[in-house]
Amino acid sequence: MAVAILVPVVLFSALALNMLRSSVREESLRVLRETASATALVVDREMASSVASLELLTASPSLEVGDMAAFYEQARLLNNDQMSWIMLIDVLGEQVLHTHIPLGQPVPQSLLFDDMWKAVESKRPVVSSLTRNALDGSFMTVIYVPMKTRTGKTFVVAKGFSLDFFMKTTFERHTPPGWVIALLDQDARFIARNLNNEQRVGQQARPEQLEAIRAKGSRIIRHKTIEGVDSYDAFTQSQVTGWSIAVAAPVEAVETAAVRAAAVAAMGFLVAIGVAILAAAALGRQLVKSIADAAAAASCLGARQPPRQPAESKVLELRNLQVALTEAGGMLRQEQLSRQQAETKLEELLQSEYEARLRAEAENQAKDQFLAMLGHELRNPLAAIGGAIALDRQQAHQKGEASPIDSQARQIIERQSQHLGHIVNDLLDISRLAGGKISLATRPLDFGALTEGCLDALRATGRTADFSLTISRQPVWVDGDATRLEQSVSNLLGNALKFTPPGGEIALQVGEEDGQAVLRVRDSGMGISAELLPHVFDVFMQGPASLDRSQGGLGIGLALVRQLVRLHGGTVEAMSAGQGLGSTFTIRLPRVEAPAQAQEPMKPMKTAPTSEAEAESQWLALPQASAPVASVASAQHAAPHLLLIEDIDDVRRMMSQLLELEGYRVSDTAHAREGVCMATEQQPSVGIIDIGLPEMNGYDVARALRANPLTRHMGLMALTGYGQDEDRRKALEAGFDVHLVKPVDVEALFESIEACAKLAQSRKLAAKPNLQEARQGVSIT
Repeated sequence: MAVAILVPVVLFSALALNMLRSSVREESLRVLRETASATALVVDREMASSVASLELLTASPSLEVGDMAAFYEQARLLNNDQMSWIMLIDVLGEQVLHTHIPLGQPVPQSLLFDDMWKAVESKRPVVSSLTRNALDGSFMTVIYVPMKTRTGKTFVVAKGFSLDFFMKTTFERHTPPGWVIALLDQDARFIARNLNNEQRVGQQARPEQLEAIRAKGSRIIRHKTIEGVDSYDAFTQSQVTGWSIAVAAPVEAVETAAVRAAAVAAMGFLVAIGVAILAAAALGRQLVKSIADAAAAASCLGARQPPRQPAESKVLELRNLQVALTEAGGMLRQEQLSRQQAETKLEELLQSEYEARLRAEAENQAKDQFLAMLGHELRNPLAAIGGAIALDRQQAHQKGEASPIDSQARQIIERQSQHLGHIVNDLLDISRLAGGKISLATRPLDFGALTEGCLDALRATGRTADFSLTISRQPVWVDGDATRLEQSVSNLLGNALKFTPPGGEIALQVGEEDGQAVLRVRDSGMGISAELLPHVFDVFMQGPASLDRSQGGLGIGLALVRQLVRLHGGTVEAMSAGQGLGSTFTIRLPRVEAPAQAQEPMKPMKTAPTSEAEAESQWLALPQASAPVASVASAQHAAPHLLLIEDIDDVRRMMSQLLELEGYRVSDTAHAREGVCMATEQQPSVGIIDIGLPEMNGYDVARALRANPLTRHMGLMALTGYGQDEDRRKALEAGFDVHLVKPVDVEALFESIEACAKLAQSRKLAAKPNLQEARQGVSIT
């Protein structure tokens, strides 16, 4: 019986040992491959970082204006490593400056490197193979990044690396004894090697290595190294440089580990087999007694009694049976204990999940607070700039002496200020969409008329003067939010203008296809590459940036379009035949039947709101003035007295001067408590109050004014950088009549002031008897 049992065990043990040996060997080779891949990643990381720093230098304004001293200092700041240096090479291949040579001293002239001209012709960064340093004749490698200034000059910004750089960054890590790591260039010449580096640099790889390198991808070969060691050699390629990485491990080290593991396992099997044979011979006499003891224990268990502890059997199977029978009596108790442990573990998991959810909610709240603070901090300076622009425009209009240069400069500042405001709003909108915080106010709309209105608004800004714009539209109705659809159409039009050169053509077509409302925006611009096309609607995705960043933007405009169109149940897609062949963006929305009394949708405002924050700044909590306010003097006999509380000096100064120029009487202060006292003493008609004030915030100021009988009639306007839904709700609850977000449209500001002044007058008349009593009983502190 023992032989019948042991023969299969021995056979399967031998098979298992062979499989174990093969498994250990494969594991060692896998580690070899991973080491090669990890080394390639280190090389890619270092070279990609260097390419990024060189591309940053190509955008330096100092190079545009020829300020070589400033450019030299910038290059030195970006490269403070003695094992690498930055060079500026002109179109003739001559070095203009070298960061290892003081500016003004002669710079050795480079040869006309083929790799440099490849970079110039392809307009892409190129990593060279192994070459010689013009300074000392040592080996080096170079990254070439081409650029072209606005004046048409062509330069190459290059970064050279000594071979010590790769020895330090690539090979300074723990490597098993006997392993050889080598870095080879595109011509299969050694750049760096952790063994006998000085003798091997510049040498050609062995024939079998060349064959493995030409095969591309990851590959392992067995061969003898240059030192004559029989080794397994793993090859892989650097994606950034095109170089090859070879990692070799001695065959003896790999095979020895596998043989050692198999030997240890075999010894264990032999010992087990010997013990089993001895036990089979000795335990035969104990079979009857052991079986009887087991039967007695089973009888006790059947009677639900604790079994007696039998004498330990020398037969393995019977001993296991005795143990099982003995343990069976405690199964119920063990099951109960296990259940209690499981319940405890479940409670711990539930508590952990609850704490994780609390952390996630806290992080989400922190993100919302950060976005609110970001909008506030960016909108405050934009408000000062916008106020200065409006003030300058009003003064120029009154004097009638603005020169064409002044007008052009003012228009540039105004456009760029609006551009910054759109960037802030896009950032806030993309976050709101991700958090599901944007809801739509839908109604039936003529999509064609809405699109034409967006185009008219864009023409009014003057941005389309250098382009040929055409529109073909048919009445087609959709159920949508006018503000959000205008935002989507405006973003597509802005994208077309951004990537179409002056003189280009942009065509819009609106109609019905397959029961859907369809808008196509075609342009003759730079087009979209096949690699970028599937990702154009991803957040922060942009095409290759030009050296001067003329297109600008953050790469979130098209992402907003996709999210807003999806909220309407539609789709948006992009098509392009390739770079330089223009592009077409298509929006498809569910079509609805025209209402019984179809009307053209309202044309967009002078600057169509492109975000929820902008829409809030143009939506008042009280009725709008019946007509835009061109001048206070012509609108009424006595200009309202205004109180302006704003802690940012530039914003307060510009706003005060703008309002006074418009004819208002303005009292201003930077302090909230002083503003409350001024309101009590002077009793102005309207208060324009910032929210983020020191000492006490704008909400507290509004509550204090509403609680005072002498000031509760005032019209209160919140003018703030906080523009989220929660901020507007808090403002209205605190007692504000209007919530405006910086930078505010000047016409909207004047309309709001007039509406608040009328509201204040009506409140004052309604509370006149009580007001007289309050004047007699209120003291100013």
